[in-house]
Amino acid sequence: MGIGQELRGDDSAGILLLRRLQERIPAARNPAPFLLEAGSLPEAAAGPLRSYGPDRVIFLDAADLGAAPGCVRWVDPVELEGAPPATHTFPMGGFSEYLESELGCKVAIVGIQPECIEFDAPVSERVRCAINVIFDEIVSIIGD
Repeated sequence: MGIGQELRGDDSAGILLLRRLQERIPAARNPAPFLLEAGSLPEAAAGPLRSYGPDRVIFLDAADLGAAPGCVRWVDPVELEGAPPATHTFPMGGFSEYLESELGCKVAIVGIQPECIEFDAPVSERVRCAINVIFDEIVSIIGD
C-alpha cells in the first residue's frame, strides 16, 4: 500500500514507489499482488483490504526515522503506537493494530526518511534514489 501526500515533496515516496510497481507488475500475474494507492488516508483502504483478505500488508511510506534523507528501513508498527499522525489523519500504529486484529494479517512498514515535506516541494534526489533501490529489490524478489 502506497501512502503519502503527493503535494508534499518527499512525503509522496510511497505513492511514487507503488505507481512504479503497478506499471511493472502485470495485473494478470498469478498470484497477483494487491497494489493499493491509499494517499494520505490509509484508513480508507480498510474496506478494500477486508475484501481482498491479505495475509500481509506492507505500507510504503515516508517516515521520520531520525536518519539521513533517503535512508530506508523496516519499521515495526509497534514503534509508532502513540506517535502523532504526521501527514496522515490517523496514526499508523493504531491502523496497523486494527488491521492485524480485524483481518488477521501481518503488517509491516517500509519507511523512507524524507528530506523535505513542504507543500509543493519537489521530491529530493536522495528519496528518488531510495525509491529506485526499493523498486529494484522488490522486482528482483518477485520477478516479472
